[in-house]
Amino acid sequence: FIYLKKGTEEQFLDKDLKNIVGEGVQILGFYPENLIIGKQDRYYRFSVKDGSTAELKNISEIRNEDVEYFNPLNQYSKPLVCKNTNNLYGILDGKGTEIVPFIYEDIITFGNAENEIVVKKEGKFGVSNFQNEPLKEIIYDKYFWQKEVLKLDRSKKTDFIYFTRFKNNPVQL
Repeated sequence: FIYLKKGTEEQFLDKDLKNIVGEGVQILGFYPENLIIGKQDRYYRFSVKDGSTAELKNISEIRNEDVEYFNPLNQYSKPLVCKNTNNLYGILDGKGTEIVPFIYEDIITFGNAENEIVVKKEGKFGVSNFQNEPLKEIIYDKYFWQKEVLKLDRSKKTDFIYFTRFKNNPVQL
């Protein structure tokens, strides 16, 4: 397959250079067997094997990521942050399966190599990961991203959490 993009026009070409996703389609996620696509305010999982589509029910928005976000060598690069019809955020994998429940006011990701995510609920922040494992409670007033670490502030107290890829190489702050 070949992915082409010029301005807002996107094409996904097969070996015969035929655009298999159709016109007016936005490609939001790239996976070995599927694409996540958007068309006319609806979202679908598109099978590259047989060209079938399955609507992702109750999804009102999918965060648009750069193509680099879908680096196949990066195990954490594939999930998509989505908003459902109740205006709550969660995360879907490349098959359209919910891997982080739709219970958050917001979810913040950090580039294509980090497994940690900041979640917001009831105006407070916490840290989880793409496996939906809580890493820091949702009790913090604000967060700050400092390359290899997240700084979390609450009531004049600061906590730090290192991103997974820096844990074996902590830098003194």
